[in-house]
Amino acid sequence: MIAVYASHRVKSENAEEFIALARSMIAETRKEKGVISYELVRGIEDPELLSMMERWEDMDSLRAHMQTEHFKEYVPKMGALSYDGGITVHEIIV
Repeated sequence: MIAVYASHRVKSENAEEFIALARSMIAETRKEKGVISYELVRGIEDPELLSMMERWEDMDSLRAHMQTEHFKEYVPKMGALSYDGGITVHEIIV
């Protein structure tokens, strides 16, 4: 199983638009083969930190996700609203 953490720093004035885009992307992504969970979370002590927490059956499912039209549409738009961030991919071992 694969876990992905995609963190975005989003200024408060861009947060609503970012969250709206994320909602649309999440709705489409949850229909994909191989997705186990796909959620957006906000830091409790750091409200500018918005992170996508994802779980996938395998790397092939994640790779397929990154080739979808909704991924290609929403990721650049969300990236334009954030001022920092990063993505880490993990293998779940226990």
